[in-house]
Amino acid sequence: MKKKTVYAIVALISLYVIAQAVADVGATKMLQLGTFVLPAGSLMFAVTFTLRDLIHKRLGKEWATAVILMAAVLNIVQAAYLYAMAALPAPERFGYNEAWGSIFAIVPAITIASIIAEVISQLVDTEVYQLWWNKHPKAPQFTRVLVSDEQ
Repeated sequence: MKKKTVYAIVALISLYVIAQAVADVGATKMLQLGTFVLPAGSLMFAVTFTLRDLIHKRLGKEWATAVILMAAVLNIVQAAYLYAMAALPAPERFGYNEAWGSIFAIVPAITIASIIAEVISQLVDTEVYQLWWNKHPKAPQFTRVLVSDEQ
């Protein structure tokens, strides 16, 4: 495999995992857009579906599934780490101890629910993408993305 191809694959997988982690932290912040209220992480989750589709196209269904599950494991580790850090003592002169703890101490509860939803939705997206690919192997990539992301 060419070096450029390896770098592209590593970059794609890394971007997916980073986007999932960023989305989970973003899920702790609520946004109001007009009359809609949603977690800020929702904006990044949309990106993860397209990245997952690109991984699927480049590496296949098994790799896409593996990346989804590994991102979930890494997000659980991230949530546990942030929760543990929030519980540790900090120097009094650092004025944001309580604020930092109150923000990141809630991440595990939100993150666990978020990870479950991510895994289910990403795995369903993977199946729909694969079904469309099997049924329409010569269809352009954008149709696979549109069909699987609209499920």
